[in-house]
Amino acid sequence: MKEILTVKNLTKEYFVKTGKETVKVIKGIDLSITEGEKVGYVGLNGAGKSTTIKMLTGLIKPTGGEISILGFNPFEERKNYVENIGVIFGQRNQLFWDLRVEDSFIFNKSLYKLSDKTYKDRLQFLNEYTDIAPLMKKRVLELSLGQKMKCNIALSLLHSPKILFLDEATIGLDLIVKNEIKKLLNEVNREFNTTMLFTSHDMKDIEDVCERIIILEKGNILHDLPLKDFRKLYGGTKNVRLLLESKTDLDKIIYLFEQKWANKFMNFGTDRGENSINFSFNEEKINIFEIMEELKNEGIKPTDFTINSDSLEDIIRGIYR
Repeated sequence: MKEILTVKNLTKEYFVKTGKETVKVIKGIDLSITEGEKVGYVGLNGAGKSTTIKMLTGLIKPTGGEISILGFNPFEERKNYVENIGVIFGQRNQLFWDLRVEDSFIFNKSLYKLSDKTYKDRLQFLNEYTDIAPLMKKRVLELSLGQKMKCNIALSLLHSPKILFLDEATIGLDLIVKNEIKKLLNEVNREFNTTMLFTSHDMKDIEDVCERIIILEKGNILHDLPLKDFRKLYGGTKNVRLLLESKTDLDKIIYLFEQKWANKFMNFGTDRGENSINFSFNEEKINIFEIMEELKNEGIKPTDFTINSDSLEDIIRGIYR
């Protein structure tokens, strides 16, 4: 796969109010993205995510470093560059506020010189995943937040951009609309091999869409690796809830956890009202089959159990502690 985005030693500085001092927001990052990748770009507030996106889309000029995307310098060659990209900012509306939704689509059809057939086919495809057809005759100011965002995303994809930048595109949306948008993004990537760079504070969005994660901290890249490798490296914790047959079993397992197994498990806790117990363990130290075998050897027979992994949000929260 060919690289379509390359960043070398990228920096961005801002002057503070005195005009004499500068604050370095992005501190010399290197980055490359290949065609068709779906990359999550995450970090705490103030890490520099939105500043990076603005530089990559040509909205602001870098202080230093090099950016090449699809062979363009985004800031210097912005006019030709923007014909090949899509940009979605969660807090910004791209639709004409006082006009009908379809007026914005007709305008972009003309702007990107789409044929009638291409326009019709593209709208049909986008409508399959967003159901925006019933909204086209409505004025934008009549739409809900979720409806506006679906229309904004469809509008950004109308011209089949080669790369899509999403900055908090799902902020404030309900679960149903979020899921529709994520399904659309994954289908666009599958069908057209569209490259995506996605920032979000909702790690579930990153998990559901992205295959690679970049973690930014105070203007520096802290981690950059495939999401599955990131999970293996930092997410070995499993969380278990056991439902026990009797209070006797509960008392017995409490004793075993406190005396015999204390070094094997984490976050040990009980819920005596339900004869249940919760605990976490690291897969590198012990696995669930060994745990169940030890319980069996001690004469403890759970009636039911559930097991799940730490969420991406839990893992990242642990990194920042």
